[in-house]
Amino acid sequence: FCFSIDKNASQLFHEQLFALEKCLPNVFISKTVHEFDSAGHNQNEAHLDCLRSVRNRKWEYAMLLQSLDVMIKTHYQMTEILKIYGGANDIQTQLCPDDRCIDSLETNLGKLRLCPKNLKGEEMDKCKASSIKWGKGSMQVILSRAAVDYIFDQIDVFPLIKEMNDMGYGVDEQLYQSLHVTPEIGLPGGFHYKCRGNRDNQYISR
Repeated sequence: FCFSIDKNASQLFHEQLFALEKCLPNVFISKTVHEFDSAGHNQNEAHLDCLRSVRNRKWEYAMLLQSLDVMIKTHYQMTEILKIYGGANDIQTQLCPDDRCIDSLETNLGKLRLCPKNLKGEEMDKCKASSIKWGKGSMQVILSRAAVDYIFDQIDVFPLIKEMNDMGYGVDEQLYQSLHVTPEIGLPGGFHYKCRGNRDNQYISR
């Protein structure tokens, strides 16, 4: 478990969570403090801080939650469910409405630095000339280990996060969804944007 604490939380709350980290070997507290709001600003950064903190631990899937979310399945139940997933991510993905994926957002994968580092020659040129395929969904997602490693090792998501942070609301609901359905990015465990349809895909994260 990894927690990122709101900058506006009380000093007592900070102290209590850091005390929890000292007591339990499987609890981590992000050392970077962010200021959160109901529009989703800095949620993606906080999750990435936590994922970076636990990369050297042994795990196969990471569940990203927020605020008052709690797990209603046991660890054993989740393990059995995710075995069936077989490396697929669990991400609600639907078409992105115009008020979320606005025209002013940068879409070019080359400019967004989202072309995987392992691409060479014509494949890299093709990726740099391609556009991101927008997706939208709940920010609660389950990412495979391969997807998390890929996000840190092959692409740079921060230019895209910066673009989204300039929006007014729901800025945390397009990142993983868009990575998930853009074939040129090649996120492990993702699927093609043609599969997202006009309605929600089925998912269990929330």
